[in-house]
Amino acid sequence: MSLANNILKRFNDTVVYWDSPTNDGSGGFTYDEPEELSCRWVQGSEVMRGDNGEETASDATVYVSKALDQQGMLFLGTLDDSNFDSNLLPDQVTAYRILKTERIPSLQKASESIYKVYLGWQTRG
Repeated sequence: MSLANNILKRFNDTVVYWDSPTNDGSGGFTYDEPEELSCRWVQGSEVMRGDNGEETASDATVYVSKALDQQGMLFLGTLDDSNFDSNLLPDQVTAYRILKTERIPSLQKASESIYKVYLGWQTRG
């Protein structure tokens, strides 16, 4: 069993993910419909280096099996947890903004990867 598959077996958390953030022209974003993803959620601060080279602390780290959009949003839970509908926006729940994503390739299979996602706190709207 590859390392990536071994890690994927331990994805026992679920998040709701909003991708494709588009600037709405008013300082906010619009998003595609939310989707559920299996993941491994690790709550706690971790120092990371942002795209500008400055060190900052994330509020949580998530491991997923697909690349996620920077500035996308994640909510720890399921679509059923908050009576979601297709029009619900991430600022209407307690969601985290994706600050940075790192690809971790498998050592055994070039086609397999895990993604480490650093999250910053987004206050409820």
